[in-house]
Amino acid sequence: MHVTKHYFTDSLQWAFALVIAIVGCASNEHVEDDSTVWLGRTVHPRQMNQALSHEGTEARQFSFWGRVTQDLGDLVEVRHQEGTGVGVGRVHKSRIVIAVQDGLHFKHLLQTDPTNCWALICEGLESHVNGLPNEALSHLNEAVRLRPDGQSFFWRGRLFLERQEYEKAIADLSQALAKEYEPAVALRFRGVANLGMRQLAKAIDDFNGALQLAPGFAAAYAGRGFANARQEHFSEALADFETAIKLDPTNAQHYSRRGLAKEICKQDMNAVLNDYDEAVRIDPNSPHAYTLRGECRLRIKNYAGAIEDFNRAIELETFYSAARFNRGLMYLDAENWFRATIDLEIAVRMRPENASAFSSLALARLGKGDLEEAIRDCHRSIQLDPKNSASRYNLGRIFAAKQEYEAAIESFTAASHLDPKDSFAIALRGVAKHNLKDFAGALEDYKNSLQIDQDQYNAMLPLAYLRTTATDETLHDEEEASRLIEVCLKALPDDRTILAAKACLLAHQGRFSEAITLEKEAMKDEAYAKDNNFYGGVHSVDRIAAWENNQVWLQP
Repeated sequence: MHVTKHYFTDSLQWAFALVIAIVGCASNEHVEDDSTVWLGRTVHPRQMNQALSHEGTEARQFSFWGRVTQDLGDLVEVRHQEGTGVGVGRVHKSRIVIAVQDGLHFKHLLQTDPTNCWALICEGLESHVNGLPNEALSHLNEAVRLRPDGQSFFWRGRLFLERQEYEKAIADLSQALAKEYEPAVALRFRGVANLGMRQLAKAIDDFNGALQLAPGFAAAYAGRGFANARQEHFSEALADFETAIKLDPTNAQHYSRRGLAKEICKQDMNAVLNDYDEAVRIDPNSPHAYTLRGECRLRIKNYAGAIEDFNRAIELETFYSAARFNRGLMYLDAENWFRATIDLEIAVRMRPENASAFSSLALARLGKGDLEEAIRDCHRSIQLDPKNSASRYNLGRIFAAKQEYEAAIESFTAASHLDPKDSFAIALRGVAKHNLKDFAGALEDYKNSLQIDQDQYNAMLPLAYLRTTATDETLHDEEEASRLIEVCLKALPDDRTILAAKACLLAHQGRFSEAITLEKEAMKDEAYAKDNNFYGGVHSVDRIAAWENNQVWLQP
């Protein structure tokens, strides 16, 4: 028997990481947020969209300027070439005509002049949009080398920010600020990078600086709100999100951020859900909004609603990592190993820095029996986050499945050192010791696990086996075994492993025919029948043979 850890606690952690990326996004559908600090007059996005829907003279007035955010998928920022007085807008990537004034593509500019820094920046940002990170960085590095001005540093800093290379982002954005390039916007993005570095006081200073330069900068309020929430300054955080919403009431992401802040503040979940509902209503095509609402529904155990939201997010963006991760966790919890593997493989491909996703993928592979790949995933998770106790715990489970019990004990011990309250790791370490016939060590671990969690069935059941089958009289206690088995049966009446434990107890009491009946019932469970542990179904034939001869079976 193994009662699985509930995986959904990982989803809020993922949400925090995701929002740090999102706070960094110039995500407003209305351009007033950023346009006050850009050159040129404001152009409403609808006007920009209308212009770009044509392939005539109007379309050639605009130039591709690069993707803004992770969470907006293929929404990008478009800006007229400097000095022509058009300004800023955002349009859907598929509707962009990549052109510059007079119809010259920036790639053509590079062919005629490889040192054109403006074209190099455009080329780098296009490479980023197209999923070519190395090429993107190469072009922006060249732009900085050729012309180390504020514009080059600013855009390379933005690229580092999206790559979550926060120290490099801070360095480049600081250079842009020193050269007085777009100071309010640069401060805002440097604040986001400081958020990623968990330098919360510095982040708040940057957001405050942005707001001094641009008092109506809603995105800076949103960033400061999240920093305040992370510092547990909850009233200030909510006030910032309220201000952001007042300044930009049709921005779905402000509602999403306020909803997440309410979750951090442990406010009523109905109020949290209302904000996510509003975000979905405003932007029904945002995979991010559906994902956050799905995570909220997970936490209130509305599993049908959660899977519906994750499915919708994935329909909108096939490779949306957060939705894939969360749906993968749901499949994992349902022991649908195949579907969990598919979703979690996509999640780690899109977010290769996420330790929790690799750890969860390892469990899906364990369920499928792909043990060597599962071990590799655990090692990758540990490499990314050495303090992640879940990865050590999962690695222990995989070694136990391979019957490499010494290695399993080492991994479970590492997990318990990182998280001394992990009753699962301590219980399963006891099982590994039990398999190695270290009965005293197993008994100690079972007791310690139950001290942490009196309902830890992973300790109760093997302890019952130990008390039943031990040949050492100091360990044998059929009365305690009977009590533990009944507690387990009451909680998990359909678990065949518990029936097998009761069968052993009945046999030790001389009730052999009843023991045989229960053991045969337990054998109907395929997972139990294949279990190699001391209590596993692989021993059932030997047990039944002994009991048919009115002999007590002793564990091998």
